[in-house]
Amino acid sequence: MSDTRAGQKREITPRDDSTDQPAAGRSGILATGLALLVTSVALFVIGPLIQRQAVDAPPAWTLVAIVLLGALFGVMGIALAVPPVAIGRVAIIRFYVEDYLGDDRKPTTADKS
Repeated sequence: MSDTRAGQKREITPRDDSTDQPAAGRSGILATGLALLVTSVALFVIGPLIQRQAVDAPPAWTLVAIVLLGALFGVMGIALAVPPVAIGRVAIIRFYVEDYLGDDRKPTTADKS
């Protein structure tokens, strides 16, 4: 390829940037992997433990809900998995245990052990 400007002829050679691309690709993959790891740990480990304290729902229920709703509805299922578990637990305790069975006693932390 040649460029003619004001009667001068010069060759245009393409720049060789191929040496920079593998490093940029590796850092992008590492950043994505790190973000995925941190998100997974927060979602599948820390989240259920915190919600166990806040909602008093067993972590196994939360994990099962995350896996099932994630398989059924994808990312939205994962994001919205915990509120139905909390609502379901409260509804079961309120309507089944307290109303149907007649047990008004609230469990304490001493009863759980």
